[in-house]
Amino acid sequence: TSSSAAPTTTTMTDDEAAMEVVKKHYQLFNAALMSLDTSQLRKSFSSTCASCDSDAKVIEQIKAKGGRIESSGMQVISVTIVDRQGSRLLIKAQVAGSPIVIHDASGKVIDSSTGGSGVKNILTSKASGVWLVEAIT
Repeated sequence: TSSSAAPTTTTMTDDEAAMEVVKKHYQLFNAALMSLDTSQLRKSFSSTCASCDSDAKVIEQIKAKGGRIESSGMQVISVTIVDRQGSRLLIKAQVAGSPIVIHDASGKVIDSSTGGSGVKNILTSKASGVWLVEAIT
């Protein structure tokens, strides 16, 4: 007799998984902007991603000082693989960012940006079966 059990997970190709980690990274970034909790965001990138670490540190500093961030975050419009380097994939992502307003503990606006759109080059890598963001330029 044949088994009627359906698989419970979908296996992604490396290409799909690398593109998905880019999308997930920005979802986690948006969640960190809202909650000021970077713990999940930090799991999406490797220790080599200086810009990722810098963004997380800014959010952590705002939280430590009792501030808050107003923003709808970043939206990934498209992702395209542009180069393969062994277990690394270079992905071009078209992203759009909403305006960001940063408030201090008293509610005073201390920084803001107008948002905008552009292209990010994102190096992803696979280690121990997990895809991570390695660099964003």
